[in-house]
Amino acid sequence: MPTVVAGLRGTGPWFVERPRLTTTTAAAVCLFATAMLLAGGDTAGAAPLLFCLPIALLATTFGLRGGLAGAAAAGGLVTAWALTLTSGMTPLGWIARIAPLLLLGLLLGDAMDRLRRAEATRIRLEEAERRHREAVQLNDTIVQSLSAAKWALEGSDLAAGLAIVDETLIQSNRLVSDLIRGAQLRPLWMGESTSSRPSP
Repeated sequence: MPTVVAGLRGTGPWFVERPRLTTTTAAAVCLFATAMLLAGGDTAGAAPLLFCLPIALLATTFGLRGGLAGAAAAGGLVTAWALTLTSGMTPLGWIARIAPLLLLGLLLGDAMDRLRRAEATRIRLEEAERRHREAVQLNDTIVQSLSAAKWALEGSDLAAGLAIVDETLIQSNRLVSDLIRGAQLRPLWMGESTSSRPSP
């Protein structure tokens, strides 16, 4: 059990990683809530609250567009149900049933979009900082090694100078290879991969 829990903590939310399953689940919940509306009575009165679940799922997965789409669908179903009531509904009743659904889709969807943009910015900044550190390390390695090689050659120690140059080439090649691999494997889970971006 601890292993399973640790594995689940290391993965992202299922409704974010599986958008198709999220859409299917949201549609199924909407159908169930619609059935509650058609049942009438106290069951129908509780149905608008159930619509919050698919709206939240869509907003969390697809952002503002998903939240507004889910809220529009839920609001349309509730409106269609309300129009079938023989007793009618007061303006306050309309607001009490429709406004929370729209606000949920709008606010949660916008919050998720902002969160994704902030996360993408954080990853870019961390990547830039990492590249800067590696560039400084590469520069220090080359400059210090070549300086040592220059001193050895000026001291007529040709073998030592060539050995230092060879070692510098090996270290520089390793550092540059690490930089290239790091650029190709950039972990942008909510953004565009570097391989698909056009070269400047």
